[in-house]
Amino acid sequence: MDLVPANEISQRTEHEANIYRFRVEIAPSVNRRSLVNSMPFDILLLVFQLLVDIEHRLPWSLSRKIPRYPLTLSHVCTIWRWIVLHSPSLWIRIKFQAGPETINLLKGYVDFHSSQASANPMDIVFGYDIIKGAPEAPSSLSLIQQFAGRIRSLVLRLNLFNGITSNGVLDAATSKAQGELITECLRANNGVLERFALSVLTERPQRVFISSASTDIDRNSLNIYLPHDELENVSSHFTDLWLRGVYFNWESKAYHGLTSLRLDPTHCYSDSDRGAISELQLLNLLASSPRLRSLDVGLFVIRAPNTPDLSPVNLPDLEHLVGEILLLRLVLPGSNDLTLSILGLSDDSFDMSSDAVVKEFFLRAHIVNFYSDHFFRNISDICTMLSFVPRLRNLAISHIDLHDATYNGATHSSLDTLYLLGSCAFGRSILGDMVDKWAIKRLVFWGENYIRLVRDMPRPCYITCNQQALEEEPSDMRISNARLEFVPRVWGGVAPVELFVGSPFE
Repeated sequence: MDLVPANEISQRTEHEANIYRFRVEIAPSVNRRSLVNSMPFDILLLVFQLLVDIEHRLPWSLSRKIPRYPLTLSHVCTIWRWIVLHSPSLWIRIKFQAGPETINLLKGYVDFHSSQASANPMDIVFGYDIIKGAPEAPSSLSLIQQFAGRIRSLVLRLNLFNGITSNGVLDAATSKAQGELITECLRANNGVLERFALSVLTERPQRVFISSASTDIDRNSLNIYLPHDELENVSSHFTDLWLRGVYFNWESKAYHGLTSLRLDPTHCYSDSDRGAISELQLLNLLASSPRLRSLDVGLFVIRAPNTPDLSPVNLPDLEHLVGEILLLRLVLPGSNDLTLSILGLSDDSFDMSSDAVVKEFFLRAHIVNFYSDHFFRNISDICTMLSFVPRLRNLAISHIDLHDATYNGATHSSLDTLYLLGSCAFGRSILGDMVDKWAIKRLVFWGENYIRLVRDMPRPCYITCNQQALEEEPSDMRISNARLEFVPRVWGGVAPVELFVGSPFE
């Protein structure tokens, strides 16, 4: 082993000391003259606001139980601290999750957050992991009470997986804690609360409807400790409503005058687990909110047998529509650009080209964005849809096997983007044919998609579609006329439909 001379060690130590000294000397001037700190304050504020908004929109699986922004920004330097502490707009959105391990840490944070926001209306996303008996319920309730009277938008996500007894029934103390939390949120913000989202997560659906204190206690309902008239008055101020797991009665004023309505399924195991609403009940809901701009129905819609077709409801302001194909029979869109997402196909015998009502919807609506999840069965279905929607700019597809050997479909004027949002399989040449015939400018691959190698086999062979796989295609099969983008799927992240459509509560 070679020995390092002592004089070289001494020189190295001296050089390291000099480098450290020089870094210390220039650090203050570098910080003052940095590109970021030379930005105008209003630009820095916009950047900070973007960070806060992004954290607010993160799915729960990627969120911190105690939010990072804007408080962390105030610790960077005196300039940033001054901007953060003198900008109430950075503090009007807060997302936090209460539980036994975070309840004490959150008290001081929420108090400081409330004081910094001043008297401004608040947008709050609150997650609550309720354990059996809910011993921390009073403390969790006090966190929300900090913002009493000024909550403009409230998202409540109640996780009851740990509040279920051995026989599958919700623990009484847990049930009471849940009802009291929602009651106080609604009562304290009567007339102020405009956007309300309630998601109740359980292993199996325990409750269906929200009941007031004026009705008899029902173990299959979520009991809110407000008289019926007061509950109706509070909910009548909603403009945006998003429910999952429990729902207001279909006759409630909560569904009147809405601009955004989202009814998520309780579970997706089967139609019975999803929760259901009849066709007539849904029509009445839509008629109560004729100015709807966004409608998302994930519940199973029960169509009454042996009844004539019902007249659709005119929704002239509609811009986003998400649900199964039956919704197209119930809605009459206006002239606004429409983003349409069809999730699933309840009837395997459905034929778009021969269904007059659905065909009329496509011809009437100004569809510019379309997402199909299990709706398209083959390339012919896609071609039929494209022939009805000449204004279409962006097409998204998931769960389809495009195994046609050749593509002989109609051309389309131009598609800005084709999104393949997971579980899409296609032959070697068909994707290139689609790019050419539909003049696709950009291809976005999200999640796991596949290239079919052999078609005529009992068990076809697939490989994962990635940039390398496409580049290794024979030269006459490569995609050369479209820009390719590959986006890996983050487990626990947003669903494909939300990537394409977004959420009304962003």
